[in-house]
Amino acid sequence: MCGVSTEAQIDKGRIIEPTNCKRCQSRHSFELVHNLCMFTDKQFIKLQETPEHIPEGETPLNVNLIVYDDMVDNCKPGDKIEITGIYRAQGLRASTNKRILRSVFKTYVDVVSINSTHRAKFLIEEEDQDSEVTFTDDQRKKFHDLAENPRLYDILVDALAPSIWEYEEVKKGVLCQLFGGTPKNFAKNSRDRFRNDINI
Repeated sequence: MCGVSTEAQIDKGRIIEPTNCKRCQSRHSFELVHNLCMFTDKQFIKLQETPEHIPEGETPLNVNLIVYDDMVDNCKPGDKIEITGIYRAQGLRASTNKRILRSVFKTYVDVVSINSTHRAKFLIEEEDQDSEVTFTDDQRKKFHDLAENPRLYDILVDALAPSIWEYEEVKKGVLCQLFGGTPKNFAKNSRDRFRNDINI
């Protein structure tokens, strides 16, 4: 109302707006000016235990990370990283319109530094796309022997995530999703197109 400006900080995602003006003493008259706000990058990362450190028969542990500013996009999915941070607990509201917190808090790590020990290589270089994949005669013989094995399906299921016991039906579903066929188009014969992926 009187044109005076003041700065306010964000606390846990909420702006603490001043209630009283120090010059004209009017109440709840401040308005947020977006063009003068300072913003910072924030990223949520889910960190999972590496397979070689998981005891047999147990599922990997997960922990949520929060990074800010220059550490955003420092790591990609699949990277092996070492982090230094502060383990924090945050209260969860029982409902969005109530201030009552649940008795069980959510934990996360406030990251101070990230050190990437191994980069995941998902993208194939353009020069490698044109190069043919060659196999030795010994490898070809192993492939043919495996294809003729009547227990091939069971062998592949046993080889998929051997550290996780049981869940054979789930493993069969994941295994079927890993393989695809060739799409077939019968439009000339007044039939539809058949997709190459199995519905799981």
